[in-house]
Amino acid sequence: MYRPYSYSRLNTYKTCNRKFKYHYIDKAPTSKTDVSALLKGGAVHSILEHYPEPSTHKLAPKHQHIADKFLRTNLAQKYIFRESTREFSFGLTVDLQPCGYSDKNAMFRGSVDYTCIIDEYVEEILEINSLDEIPDGYELVEVIEK
Repeated sequence: MYRPYSYSRLNTYKTCNRKFKYHYIDKAPTSKTDVSALLKGGAVHSILEHYPEPSTHKLAPKHQHIADKFLRTNLAQKYIFRESTREFSFGLTVDLQPCGYSDKNAMFRGSVDYTCIIDEYVEEILEINSLDEIPDGYELVEVIEK
């Protein structure tokens, strides 16, 4: 069955092709891991994604203090409070032509968490987990500790 490759699938292959094989081809069972950081990150992401409206994430109230702390930073002042587009998804065909995220011809699917318009330029904020994941052509502006 044909399935398009997401950025995370391609990145997994690039990082460790054996992990890609075990996870996506062999579908080997994964061990149970602590997902508390994932749950906390999902809640904070939802709070910031919906700001200034309240988040509907069930853990948002528990982690609101993290988002509040971030909203007081210079980075938040620079990006969150400006004209922006939040959370949109896209697809690309095999010929790298834009198409809808759910389009059956999408060979690649991805999401942009946030774009911010500053002085006629579009700046993107990408979520990365390590400095090794910074794509070519991008620069590290600020590190936010979770």
